[in-house]
Amino acid sequence: MGSWKKGFSQIPESAILINIWLFMQRIAAILAVLAIVAEIGGFGSQALAKEETHASEYPILQTVEGSENRTLALEFPVEKMPTKKPNIQPEDTMVPEKIEVIKEPEIIDTTGFDNTYRAAGEAYGISWEIISAVHLVETGRSGDTYVSSYAGAQGPMQFLPSTFYTYGVDGDGDGVANINDVDDAIFSAANYLAACGGTYNISQGLYGYNHSSYYVNNVIAIAQSIGYQG
Repeated sequence: MGSWKKGFSQIPESAILINIWLFMQRIAAILAVLAIVAEIGGFGSQALAKEETHASEYPILQTVEGSENRTLALEFPVEKMPTKKPNIQPEDTMVPEKIEVIKEPEIIDTTGFDNTYRAAGEAYGISWEIISAVHLVETGRSGDTYVSSYAGAQGPMQFLPSTFYTYGVDGDGDGVANINDVDDAIFSAANYLAACGGTYNISQGLYGYNHSSYYVNNVIAIAQSIGYQG
């Protein structure tokens, strides 16, 4: 024991301090290593916990035993599947849907009397094209006129006065049935054609208007050229 103390007392004080300092440095290094190991262990625990949470939320699909392709797939819940946002425009920028409006075909009066033909035809059940054709054959679709034929027929629709007396009507609402007035004559012609059976058989009605087969065929041909389909 005495020799140990003697030997220790012979070591310079500076060497003792250096050894103590080196010892302390080793202790510090060891503590630093332990701290790093502990920190790495903490990260590992957090990663493992996160992985377990992710696995419980999105379970891995089980593959079939013996399958060559053993690719694992995550089964995402439907509500958490990534979805594409619909392209919805704000109300103030949305283009209003165009609504196609079907317009009724415009009725064009090609003779100046088409509306009168139509009104007379509806009143007595005679196609307006037939009335128009009769007017064309009789006087070339004249307006009010006092023209008369060699047989004594008068006015725009060439009525015999005796026939007009029986079938003449007031077509323009002035209270008078005038054989020379175009409106009265057109309505009277429709009335006469209907009285002769034209409502049910237009050829019969036309033959009663003028006892000529040529006349009947000519009037029907003209009527067909302007749209008559009877």
